[in-house]
Amino acid sequence: MRAWVVGIVVAAACSHEPSAADKERATAAAACTKGEATACFVAGSGLDYTDQAQLARAIEYWTRGCELGHGASCAQLGSVAEFGMTTGGQSPDPQRAHMYYALACKQGHADSCTRAGMPDAAATKAKRAFAWRDALAPILGQHPAELGSLFRGLVPGQPMPAAMAQSVAAFEKTWKAHVHYYAGDPAQLSAWSLDVTFDADGILSSLRTVWGAPQRAFGAWTNDDAHLIAYWMHPSGGSGVSWTAYRSVAEVIRPDDTTRLGIEPIPVIGATVADLRAAPGTRLLGPDEYGWLAVGPGPAFEVHAIAKAGAIVELRTVNWITNDPAVGDALFAALEAKWGPPRIGKDGVHTWLLPGRSIKAAKPASGNFEILMQRR
Repeated sequence: MRAWVVGIVVAAACSHEPSAADKERATAAAACTKGEATACFVAGSGLDYTDQAQLARAIEYWTRGCELGHGASCAQLGSVAEFGMTTGGQSPDPQRAHMYYALACKQGHADSCTRAGMPDAAATKAKRAFAWRDALAPILGQHPAELGSLFRGLVPGQPMPAAMAQSVAAFEKTWKAHVHYYAGDPAQLSAWSLDVTFDADGILSSLRTVWGAPQRAFGAWTNDDAHLIAYWMHPSGGSGVSWTAYRSVAEVIRPDDTTRLGIEPIPVIGATVADLRAAPGTRLLGPDEYGWLAVGPGPAFEVHAIAKAGAIVELRTVNWITNDPAVGDALFAALEAKWGPPRIGKDGVHTWLLPGRSIKAAKPASGNFEILMQRR
């Protein structure tokens, strides 16, 4: 499951043997302490930024890299400040973000020049060196998060047509681009995604020109009509844009239906195992446990249901990352509009006691949004 932020890819934390990426970060961390600026940037990349300890470690690496004159590290600190990704839970700090972007611009990070409002020579040179307007014309639609003509006819979740794949290959060759389309895998509860990255840096200003300012924190645009969300990507040495499925808060909560949420294929609590097994997209995960993929504001997430004696007694969301505090607040408000004022505990958990079931919703510091429904 993926989630995106500006210039940062959020990796799911799990306990396993050190991967190649883990070993690379460890090597980079050692090099960073010896004064290698680029290594500091690498050492802070790919960590789980929803984990406060890992986020703090990444900020330390980027701070060291910025002090050593590495523009991309300063730009990461700018993103941290701009979107409030600080370990103490502080709100966004535009002035501090501007300071880091300006510093990154002076260190040759062209995209930061735009964010700092500085028409620096480095940014001007980068724009002349790469024709962003022409490169993006085939892939960006007119409306925010809309796909362009290169992908006209693509049905998300279905294989890419052969003729389209040929056009994509020609596009990649012309613009030194990398297009990766993943159709998703219902058996693995994974969602489709489409990534287009370029070897050139500096895509953000052009995205803003076409689509306007991002509508969501962490550089995301949404499109309710097309059910798409697009994220700005900033991999090391390049930049790009990524699309995946999206549904609005209203579609996920369904204020017009008090019997279920929009993340349920059927009213789950109290249903039989046979009912749930017959619902499209569900699969058996283990003894008496079923799961399916739900699309919402932010990346897709899993929903699990637990059965007892042939009936569903519990439903819970798994790793629902909203990527925007405002989205979490909107979800709370939609639930209250649907079921009335909740009981709010000292831990911030919102509880609704309804006939035959209870609903609990929480927004912990991890950045996830959690819903637990149980039979009463």
